Parts: sequence; structure tokens; C-alpha cells
Amino acid sequence: MSESLSVEKPHCTAVYGLVKSWRFGRSLGIDPIGIISTCSFNCVYCQLGNIQHQTTQRQMFIPTSQIISELQAIALRQIPLDVVTFSGSGEPTLALNLAEILTATKEIFKEPAVVLTKVLTNSTLLGDKLVRQALSIADIVAVKLDAVSSNKLQQINRPLETIDLPNIIEGITQFRQEYQGRMAIQTVTGDWGLGTGDW
Repeated sequence: MSESLSVEKPHCTAVYGLVKSWRFGRSLGIDPIGIISTCSFNCVYCQLGNIQHQTTQRQMFIPTSQIISELQAIALRQIPLDVVTFSGSGEPTLALNLAEILTATKEIFKEPAVVLTKVLTNSTLLGDKLVRQALSIADIVAVKLDAVSSNKLQQINRPLETIDLPNIIEGITQFRQEYQGRMAIQTVTGDWGLGTGDW
């Protein structure tokens, strides 16, 4: 459960919040994807509705300089923060400049108190070495794993045809072996009108 705090939204949608998280405290959001929802999944439960653009192709969505400018404006207001969360309108690891944004965020919010960085990922790009390297900058990475059968992956997450469950699990395993930070697995459970078969 989260509740919105009365903090004015910046003029651009790249930075949003604050949101009060029962797990992580006062969280500022960064959406590196932009106004067109873009993801490698099209989950039945997605709060965005149907994803507008499904892809596994990494690209530059929002310039790093724009996000830095917005973060600096927030930092100048000296609003107490506990964590900056990378999420928003799609899969954040699709952003080619994820590493740059993470590095800049940690630099901007290193004083007066260190603010943690957290990335929420659907795990589909963890097989990419460059994605794992980018995520290694974050303090916390929450990886998605909703299903343990390929059938349920197709029904619940509705991935692109090139994505399969064994590769997702392999990517998560590889990332865990390399990553020095705090990793969590996020799972959304429910019937979703799909019956009660094995997950």
C-alpha cells in the first residue's frame, strides 16, 4: 500500500512522486521511458493497460541531460528522500542511458544523506551483459518472476515471441551471481481469470 505525498510534480514526466512506500520509505520515481508505454511484456495486470509498443530493442527515450536537470531541481528543494525508484511507463532496462542516469542520480543525491537507488525490472533483458552492468550501479534491483511454467508466462506476462522462461531464469541467475547489491524477486499472484493450473 502506498500513499501520495503532496509534492508538486515537475514540469516533465521523467521524474515523479513522491510516493511513500512501506518497504522503502519516501520514494522519488524516475521514468526513463517516456509517454509511450514500452515494454517487452504486456502483462494482464499492468497498471498502464495494454502496452503501446512491445520491444526488446534498447534505445534512448529521454535524454540523460533532461533527467539530470529535473533531478537537480528536486535536489535544490531539499525534500527528504529515502530512495529513487526507476520504473514508470515500461521496462527501464530498455533505456540505453540507464547506467548514465543511475550514476548521475547517485551523484546528485549523495548529500546531505545518501539516497538509495532502486530499479524494478521484468528480467527479460538480464541476459544482456550491458544491462547487467548498468543494473550493477543500483543499490537495489527487484526482478520480476510471475510464473514458473512457460504456459503461465504466456498467459500472464504475454511476452514477445522471442522471450522464453528458461532464458529469463538464466538471466536472473547470472545477475545474482554478479550483483553485489540487494536483489529481490517480485511476484504478482492471482487467478486473472486464467483458471487454477500450475504457475
